[in-house]
Amino acid sequence: MSKLTFEEIRERGLLLFEYVRGSKLYHTDTPESDTDTGGVFICPQDFDFDITEEVSDEKNDTKWWELGKFMRLAMTSNPAVIEAFFVPDELVLFEHPLFKEIRRHRDEFVTKAAFMPFGGYAVSQIKKAQGQNKKIHWEMEDMKRMTPLDFCYTFDGRQGSVNIQEWLGRYDLRQDCCGLVNLINMKDCYLMYYDFAQHFRLAGTTLDEEMQAKSRFFRFMRRHFEKQFDERVGKALEEKHEIYARRNSGKITEEELVDALCKVDLRYPEVSIIIDGETYTIVDYMREKTSTPYGEHCGIINQDGTSNTVRLCSTNKDETPVCMMTYNSEGYGSHCKKFREYEEWKSKRNKARYESNLEGEKSGDPDMKYDCKNMYHSFRNVAMCTEIAKGEGLILDRTGRDRDFLMDVRNRKFGYSELIKKLDEMTAEMQKACAESTIRESIDEGFVRNLVSDTRMKFFERKHETHKTGPTRPPMEEMNERTCRSLLQTTAQFTDMMRLDRKDVMITGSIALFKHGMLPPEREIHDVDIVIRGNEELDRDLQTITKIHGGNTFYRISDDTFKGVKHKPFIFRWKDVEFNIWVLDENVEFDTEISLVEGFRLATVKHILDAKKTYGRDKDLKDLSEICRDILNPKKVRTGERMKRNEEEPLWPVSDYR
Repeated sequence: MSKLTFEEIRERGLLLFEYVRGSKLYHTDTPESDTDTGGVFICPQDFDFDITEEVSDEKNDTKWWELGKFMRLAMTSNPAVIEAFFVPDELVLFEHPLFKEIRRHRDEFVTKAAFMPFGGYAVSQIKKAQGQNKKIHWEMEDMKRMTPLDFCYTFDGRQGSVNIQEWLGRYDLRQDCCGLVNLINMKDCYLMYYDFAQHFRLAGTTLDEEMQAKSRFFRFMRRHFEKQFDERVGKALEEKHEIYARRNSGKITEEELVDALCKVDLRYPEVSIIIDGETYTIVDYMREKTSTPYGEHCGIINQDGTSNTVRLCSTNKDETPVCMMTYNSEGYGSHCKKFREYEEWKSKRNKARYESNLEGEKSGDPDMKYDCKNMYHSFRNVAMCTEIAKGEGLILDRTGRDRDFLMDVRNRKFGYSELIKKLDEMTAEMQKACAESTIRESIDEGFVRNLVSDTRMKFFERKHETHKTGPTRPPMEEMNERTCRSLLQTTAQFTDMMRLDRKDVMITGSIALFKHGMLPPEREIHDVDIVIRGNEELDRDLQTITKIHGGNTFYRISDDTFKGVKHKPFIFRWKDVEFNIWVLDENVEFDTEISLVEGFRLATVKHILDAKKTYGRDKDLKDLSEICRDILNPKKVRTGERMKRNEEEPLWPVSDYR
């Protein structure tokens, strides 16, 4: 099923508790304060695997927890959850009778375990109050969305670097005429080429105009091409000198000499013209090189600035790069994350709190630059933790205690240093009270689990009675089908974790009866019964797992009742599933060839009936009565009488059923 919404929870009658929380709960609210609410709901029985654990609005002003998560948080003494038990009646918006019963046990949750959540939270708020990474500082830094160009750099001088935009600006170069090529074996390093012909076209100018104006762009272009020209002349002369040397040493003939010189002239036409005395100047060379755009340089980023990385292009092998560039991709990624956080904060920020903090930031007094609400929370939590330690309980209404002082803190009537001094004194008092406290040590986990279990059971019993004409949960068979799939998946995960061959695992109990179509119609599947073939090592592993998960194990009992079975079952919960596991000798053969899709063996009906007959518990006798009434001779079962077995008859496993 999809995630639950506030409306759906109300419509389906799943809400248990709704209350006012936040500053109005502590009576420290102002006329500008929002009304924050909290709630507890119960997940419906028709949920699949995607259980909704909490529901909240965009700003977290309204937040509801599912009963299970709410109580798990309560067991950790979460302040926001513990306070819900002590909400006064006038701030309760809705309360189900079952949650009223839970709140009746509220004092069970006030223990020494609350010291760290309350006191630790206070310390964290102190650290946040004057933190320089608070988003209000980002606002004052004129937070703007950057592009990858802001994280591109090139060399500047002997040991410096400069942003590529500043470097381009020095020479009036355009980023959309640049082309980048990866520099092999160097991460985020590129050779940058420039399309001068495209520059003329986009800028609407010519080489002659730039030369006449003696522009920065022309001077840069001339230096670039002079260097390129000189390199080509040098290479040509070097090659010709080598050719003449080979002729002089007799390695080539005069004809071969002429042919070799022609090839050099073809590669470097501008050089041959100069050597032959033609008036071919560097300007002519520049004009030739900038006559036609390359057409492949696409810019460092796109024109609208929406690129999330730099762009690459192909280039002519005869081109010379204008510079080498690096791109700080990790820095750009960090900026994007920070900017998203800033935008989210800006859309959700409390206007009054923001303006108050902004006033402190702009005051010019460093002692007034702190988040007054963080400081307010620090003082309140230290005071409440001290009261808990002294056995006064959880006091939410701060009227008549420290409300006036807290309101002055919220209104920034003290300097930061003065508040820290007072907070140090209160913290010392809190630590002393915690050390001398005589309140209950911790929350009783077993009590809480039973409380949750009883609440769920009573809630759905009432719901079923209220909707007899139209039950809200699906038919038992459909529910058992979903439960069966879920339990078998968890069993597969467990056996894989234990590195067991699934052929050595046999499913029995209610799942097996359901698979055979013989589970009593009103019977609900709630656990996993399995038999595993294994050795002593498996016994030890299961013992360890049982102890870790708080279960029971009855190891090596003397009155062994099953053929091949070493002991009564290991019983424990793993991933919220209750397992009952029997271990057989690894050489014992199962009396079934039936396999499930998951690869496990499926116990026969006779196997299951014999096991239930052996146990003889009331629920086992009831199952026997209902099953046998349909498929066996009813005279063999006398309902209400405890059945006895023939001590010589092997019951588990049964190998001679006829």
